[in-house]
Amino acid sequence: MPEECPHWLTEATPYRLSDGGERIGAAAGGSTPTAEGPRSGTSKGEAQVNQLPLANTITLGVRDFDRQRRFYAALGWPQAFEADDFAVFELRGAVLALFPVEKLGADSRAAPETGRGGIRFSIIITVDTPPEVDDLVERAIRAGARVTKPPVDAEFFEGRDAYFADPEDNYWEVAWVASVNPVISAARHAAGLDG
Repeated sequence: MPEECPHWLTEATPYRLSDGGERIGAAAGGSTPTAEGPRSGTSKGEAQVNQLPLANTITLGVRDFDRQRRFYAALGWPQAFEADDFAVFELRGAVLALFPVEKLGADSRAAPETGRGGIRFSIIITVDTPPEVDDLVERAIRAGARVTKPPVDAEFFEGRDAYFADPEDNYWEVAWVASVNPVISAARHAAGLDG
């Protein structure tokens, strides 16, 4: 991680959002795994969860940092952190980080991929109702997104979905699932929303 990276990306501590809201990490008394396993005082179920990797930070290497930051701000996502070349937006159960692609390449010691060869990945945003698919796509359009699949009945599952690409062709799927779906169930469980 770059030196300017906020401490809360590498440490479990409370942090304050730019809107004044507060998100509390393990420093508020939550159980945190250690190199030896879960801390004492956790149940077997908690220990099992604590052994899973916490993979809820999505970092996009971007070509035009300012344009991408404006795009995600225009979607209305709360900005949790901002520096000259690093921005983080809060999602439900995860965060989206923006970092210049050259710096991401340097940090990872890998060649940055800056081509526009079509879809390479998508990130799924799960919503609770069919109208929310349409609403989020409309917000994305107003923010400058290119819709590649307008909201329709889903082809590969029972529900409704759409795809849009941000100004640098990072693809997002917006999906509402009508029935039990193992992927959505797992995602909701990971976000603590299955209770």
